[in-house]
Amino acid sequence: MNHVPEPALVPELLVESVAVSLDFWCRLCRFEVLYDRPEEGFAYVAQGSAHVMLEQIGVGRNWLTGPLDRPLGRGINFQITVPAIGPVCSSLRDAGWPLFMEPETKWYRTGDGEAGVEQFLVTDPDGYLLRFQASLGRRRRSGETATSHSVGLGRQRGMTMSTQREADEAQIQQQIDKAVEGIRAKDLEALRQVYAADVVSFDVQPPLQHVGVDAKLKNWVEAFTFFDEVSYELRDLKLTVGDEVAFGHGFGRLSGTLQNGTATSGMWVRATFCFRKTDGDWLIAHDQASLPFDIASGRGVTDLEP
Repeated sequence: MNHVPEPALVPELLVESVAVSLDFWCRLCRFEVLYDRPEEGFAYVAQGSAHVMLEQIGVGRNWLTGPLDRPLGRGINFQITVPAIGPVCSSLRDAGWPLFMEPETKWYRTGDGEAGVEQFLVTDPDGYLLRFQASLGRRRRSGETATSHSVGLGRQRGMTMSTQREADEAQIQQQIDKAVEGIRAKDLEALRQVYAADVVSFDVQPPLQHVGVDAKLKNWVEAFTFFDEVSYELRDLKLTVGDEVAFGHGFGRLSGTLQNGTATSGMWVRATFCFRKTDGDWLIAHDQASLPFDIASGRGVTDLEP
């Protein structure tokens, strides 16, 4: 048995056929069988820390609280966190399996911040609703850092400053979201819209700097050639917004499926974004992606996590 994290809650799903369910869960959704008891129509499957028990109806002990009318599991969906939704989504599409909800990007309020996910929904052979999602990281809620200052002109001026700061921060966050969407879609024209024409980029690949939006997009073209399906996660982003310039820093990670079909979780890099307000639009004038450097070995450290 492979070692996987032990969960505190494991749902047990009654199914019409364990064989059919295993084909869906393992072949299409990339779970693996940890153990099974064929004589009882039972299998225990997992992907990472997401564990599920499958039990065939009419075989072994079935604990029933009412009639089993299809679709089963009405009123519930099972959230399954994966490094990237692309590989599972592609596997389902290739098999002609219909999605209940197409992939989307969603930000959920979590206390004083927001958590972003890329997600889609699909039903299994018995109608259980599954929600596969990959994290896009966390961010502060729009307007959280805005402050109201009234000096001389009183409360009304302070409210105007606060409202403008909130609008600026919201637009910057929208630009970041657009960049993330553009990366995941490998959409160069969408990415072009978030960079200033004279952007200066300190990227992970040489040379020391890349100047101009065309040079920046060339970097993305080179990165995209390695991937069939690509995802991008931005975690712990913090923004500081001024009147004409703003900066943000966090941790970014490219992941997905390589051209040879291998899934990769990628590596975390330190990400910095500097924005400049031009004709009312906030554009990235400078960005940097970097890795910590191990002096003894002379190599970048690629196995760190935020």
